[in-house]
Amino acid sequence: MLKNMRRFSLSALFILGSLAGCSREASDPDDVPDSVVVDNLREAGSDLSRPHAIDFNLYVPTEDAATKIEKQLGAQGFEVIVDQNDEDWSVTATKKMVPDPDEITKVGNSLRKLAEAEGGEYDGWGAAVVPQ
Repeated sequence: MLKNMRRFSLSALFILGSLAGCSREASDPDDVPDSVVVDNLREAGSDLSRPHAIDFNLYVPTEDAATKIEKQLGAQGFEVIVDQNDEDWSVTATKKMVPDPDEITKVGNSLRKLAEAEGGEYDGWGAAVVPQ
């Protein structure tokens, strides 16, 4: 529940003129398929043929884990922001890409494995609307 509140807080930055993200945690009752979120982007007026800055959210328990992930994702072309929270570290990895649900799912699955290898979790993605 706390993770969802943080996800909402991060996604709240996108609410006006954009679209909130989705969480891919299997146990999350608010889980929304990537395809539905992409459809919502389209309905909100986003041009899905143009690249979007897609923010993927991860949480890990230590600064060392966050730094390790930051280096790995930076080498893969992500822009990465690491921030300390009350109980853990957040890693926001942004990648410019056309919002294709299959590609987003592939990236999310890869990030989930990376976060879990460091004792953390992947908590979905969000993107601002890119108008036509």
